[in-house]
Formats: sequence, C-alpha cells, structure tokens
Amino acid sequence: MSHPLRLGPIVAFTLWLLAGCAHQPDAPSEPEARIPYQAPLPIKDKPGMLGDLLVAELAAQRDALQVTLAYYSRVGMATNDPRVLEQAARLAAYLHEHQQARQLSERWLRQEPDNKRAREIAALASISLGEPKRAALHIDRLLARDPDTALSDLVEQARQLNTDTSEPLLEALSSLVEQYPDQAPLWYARALHRHKQNQPEQALQASEEALSINPDHRQALMLKGRLLGKLGRNRDARKHFARLAKRFPDVPRVRMQYARQLINTGRIDDARKQVELLAERFPQSAQPRVSVGLYALEQGEYGLARDTLTQIRDEGYRTDDMHLYLARVEKQSGHPDQAIQHYLAISGGENRLRGRVQAARLMYRHGRGDEGAKLLEQLRGQHPDRAPSLYASQAEILRQVDRSPDAMELLNQAIAELPNERELLYARAMIAEKLGETGQAEADLRRVLEMKPGDAVALNALGYTLADHNKRLDEAEGYIDRALEQQPDNPAFLDSKGWVLYRKGRQEEALEWLRRAWDQFKDPEVAAHYGEVLWALDQRDKARDIWQRGLDENPANNDKIRETMQRLTGETS
Repeated sequence: MSHPLRLGPIVAFTLWLLAGCAHQPDAPSEPEARIPYQAPLPIKDKPGMLGDLLVAELAAQRDALQVTLAYYSRVGMATNDPRVLEQAARLAAYLHEHQQARQLSERWLRQEPDNKRAREIAALASISLGEPKRAALHIDRLLARDPDTALSDLVEQARQLNTDTSEPLLEALSSLVEQYPDQAPLWYARALHRHKQNQPEQALQASEEALSINPDHRQALMLKGRLLGKLGRNRDARKHFARLAKRFPDVPRVRMQYARQLINTGRIDDARKQVELLAERFPQSAQPRVSVGLYALEQGEYGLARDTLTQIRDEGYRTDDMHLYLARVEKQSGHPDQAIQHYLAISGGENRLRGRVQAARLMYRHGRGDEGAKLLEQLRGQHPDRAPSLYASQAEILRQVDRSPDAMELLNQAIAELPNERELLYARAMIAEKLGETGQAEADLRRVLEMKPGDAVALNALGYTLADHNKRLDEAEGYIDRALEQQPDNPAFLDSKGWVLYRKGRQEEALEWLRRAWDQFKDPEVAAHYGEVLWALDQRDKARDIWQRGLDENPANNDKIRETMQRLTGETS
C-alpha cells in the first residue's frame, strides 16, 4: 500500500517536494503558433452594449474566459462590429469552441472579406467540425490571396495545438492533398500526421513529396532529418543536418538538431563544436544550447551536458534551472556531493525549497543522514506553513533508505505536534502498513475519513489495506467502490478492485480490473497483482511476461514483483 501508486491529492505537495530530477522543469518550448487569445482591446460602445463589454473584460481579467466569450459573442452578433467579432472569434478558437468560432469568423468576414486571420479561423473551425467542403472554400480564398505562405501558416497553427486537437486537424489538412496536390504545406501536414501516428516510413515519403514541390520548405526539411534518425538511418540524418547547417547558417534550430544528431552517432567533439558555434552566432539565444545540453544528459554524455549547461549558467541564463539540470548531471554520473551543491545553490522561491529537500534526500542516501535531518529541520523552521509536507517528505525519504522505524518515530512526533493534519495521518498509515502495523494504519485512515468522509484516496487505501491482509473483504470492497465512484479510471483504484476480487476468489472478474489498471500504468505493484491472477488462472506464460515487463519498466523498484515470483514460482527473475 505504501507504493506511490496509492497516493493522491492528500500528499500532492509532498510528492512535488520528492519528485526530484524526474520532474525538473523542461526546457521552454517555442511559442505556440496557434491562434492566440489576447486581452480585449478598447472598443467603442454601441448603444446598450457598454454593460456587456465591461462584464466581458472583467471576466477576462479573472480568467473566466467562457463568460468573456458569451458576452463578446452576444455583442459581436448584435452589432457586427469587426473588432468585437475578432475578439470573440479568436477566443472561441482558443477555447476550441469550433461551432462558435466558425459562426463568429464568418460573420467577421462579412465585414472584412480580406481579413486573413478571420479566414484562417473559419477554415480551421470548419475542419474541426468535419466540414471539408466548407473548409475548402476558405482555403481557396487564402490560396488566391497568398499562394506561397497561406497554407504554411495554417498547417503551423494546427501543428502547435495540443495532441487531441492537432491530430484530427492535421489529418483533415493532409486529406486535402487529393484536392490540392501541388501544395507542399498539405504534404507536410500529411507527414506530420503520419509522424504523430508513429508511421515514420509514410511520414518520410510525404515529406519527400513536400520537398519535391518546394525544396526550400524548411519545416519539411527539418522533419525529414528527424525521421531519418527515427528510422535508424543516423548517418543519413547526420549528413542531412550538416547540409542544412551550411544552407541555413543563421537558423539556430538547424544547428541544434545537427548537434543532437552528432550525439546520436557518437561524434561528441563535433557536437561540442556545434555548441560553440551556437554560442558565437547566437549569443542572445541560449535556449538551443540548453536543448543540446539536456539531450546530451538524456543520452548519457555527461561531460558535454555538464560543460554546456555550466557555461549557460555562468552567462546568467535561468540560473536556478541550470542548477537543477546540473544536479541531474552529477547525480546520474555518480557525483552525489556535487549534485547536493547544485541543489543548495538554487535561490528562487519554491524551487529553493524543493532543491533543499532533494539535497536532503541525497544526503540520507549517501551517508550524510545527520546533515539531511538538520537541513529538513531548518526548512520546517523557515516554512512553518509547510511543516506537515516537510515531515511527510522526511518520513518518505527514511522509508526509501530502509529506515521505516525511524520514519514512524518521526511521524509520531509530528502528529503529537500537529494532531489534525490529514497529510501526516495518511503518511503514518503508509509507514505503519509497511511495518505490518495494520491496526495503526487502519486507525489513521479512519481518522482521515472522519475529517474528510469522502476522501477517495483514503477510502481506497483503507479498502486495499483490508484486502491485502485478507480481512473483512466485503467491507474492503465497499470502500474501494466508493473511491471508484469518484474516480472510475484511477489505476490505483482499479488495481485495488482487482485485488479485492481476487482475494474473494472471483479471479476472472479480477483479471479484467487488473488488465485495465496495467494498461494505464505500468507499475510494479500492478504487475505483481496482474501476474498473480494470471498465474492462478493457469495463464503462466502471460504471467511471466507481465512480471518481466514490470521488472524492465521499474529496474530500481521491483521488490513486490520479485517477492511474488519467489512465492509462486521459486524464481526471482
């Protein structure tokens, strides 16, 4: 029960503190090219409309954008004022309200027939609504006005949307190649869609079609290089990016991709040279070098990662983030003391607190537990409002270094000091279960439920605790069902349901719940349970396969799987 799979909002801040390198900030992505929403512009009042406009603007200031949309739409449709219609259409597109976006943009076009942005919104909305003929009318007008760039802009906007939105848009745009076969942007859209569908060969073919029409289509050229790498043609990809770097010497993204491809082929000195050229040619733009440094870290090229990120830190660019990344470099390359120094060097706000918790965790793991305890005590004094989470974090660190009795002692002390903190009660329940003190675990979880009767995480944890110890199984299933009513797709709750059904001898039913949990979350505890039920149903090859996949997915956290395998098969791997 103590595995993170069981945890939920009650310990969200504790998990954030403990997240460590796996959840450090990513390098900022390029600005989205989708149709942006901007703060409302001043608009002349139409008779009787001033109140609606004021409400719309106030709602926007409070991020109540659906309210803003409702009022701007009403004013725009009533007045036909193109500036009001523009605000409403942009906001509808931003909120993915496709029907409103199309209606508002087409009304806007009646007032300003040559407005490119209005036409783009109308085209994208029509595509999203599954109306290709209507979209084609708008695309025809865009092409007539600007045959060279109109569709490039449209495809780029679709590309930058979130996956759920961009995939159907890209699919619809790519289908238009039959109608507009000489449009490179549409072939590029097809390449992007095939790439997102994990069809690299088809994506490469489509990118080649785009380039046969427009050899200078930069996005297609970049995509082609990435696809060559994905297909394992690393030498071809490296040569391709080398040519692009000569052809586009003033485009930092090209040189960044070239450096990454050099890393892929083990040419680290050449990659280092490209990083130096990025620094020389683009001294005001550090982000491409950050990307190369993080890629080197990902590929285990710690020297290049360290040198690149250190230089960027010394330039004063996003210093705290560079310390976080460098801590990852040192931790993964086996230098915990240097990693601790980087964590302690973080100076800004929440990241400072988080960095110090990470430093304490490394201290505990590498023989400096007294220093770690002192650091966490200091943090509790500096952040008394975070004391419950800091106590819970320290207890989890102690559990991770096999000092669960010390964790229990710490939590007893914390609860004596802060008796009504649900987070501490929940944390103690986790440790108590780990120590086999199921009575204490049950008592603490019941106390949590007294304080918050509908707490889904506590309901699930209590149900699982009873089920795992084969106690009061009907009662256990009731708690788990109440948790599932609130979060029917939570994989921890699905796993608990499968496990209690297995304990009740309903193996076939249990299998389906555990399969659903495993499909969502490749967790070692789920793997152990799923494999055990398969084993009981005499599906032993499949059970072994699930266990092995669990071991592969969680090489540092698989005690539960190994214990299950040992108990059932006499094997541990």
